Amino acid sequence: MEDTAPDLQFEFSPFMFGQQELFIGGTHFNCVPTLLRPHSKGSVTLRSKNPMDLAIVRTNYMQFDIDMETLMKGIELSREIMSTPPFEKMGIKELSPGSQVKTKQQLRESIRQLCRTEWHPSCTCKMGRDAMAVVDPQLRVYGIEGLRVADASIMPAVVSGNTNAACLMIGEKAADMISQGSDSRLQRFSNELSPSSLPLGLHSQLEKESRVIALADKV
Repeated sequence: MEDTAPDLQFEFSPFMFGQQELFIGGTHFNCVPTLLRPHSKGSVTLRSKNPMDLAIVRTNYMQFDIDMETLMKGIELSREIMSTPPFEKMGIKELSPGSQVKTKQQLRESIRQLCRTEWHPSCTCKMGRDAMAVVDPQLRVYGIEGLRVADASIMPAVVSGNTNAACLMIGEKAADMISQGSDSRLQRFSNELSPSSLPLGLHSQLEKESRVIALADKV
């Protein structure tokens, strides 16, 4: 089946971001084509055995030509949008990459110079059951007891859009799984330890933890 997922997203904003020299004052806005389904993949690896050493992050932008072609198409579509009558009435002038950038080679060079991250890193701690998976479907890290990961890194592939809503859903699901597991542990402890056999302080602490878990289950 043909992949019909969107591969571009256009962001409109009333401020400039990117290269400092584009802050020229006056009224301006962005129409930014964003690559949603990059084929290029980066990596995050350990620098050493020392946990205080910074990880090695390689972005590998534009590793595949299809990513470049998609962004070039995005610039073309942005220019078409900006040339419609409503925008023409506003006296739109292209600042970046600039109307002088026309040929494919010029566009390629401009994209390589100007493209920036969207700060939506993901997929570095994949969920699954294959050899590349780091966490299982319950978000538990393979080989390490008592550790889960619940953020964008567990996505097997990046979503077609901003990652915030997806991360909220991952967190909600993780909270459900953790609270359900906590309930079962509390029940086991309650069965093993009767209130009459506990010191007063420990009995109060157990009651307090019971209330916390009950509240967490209702959130």
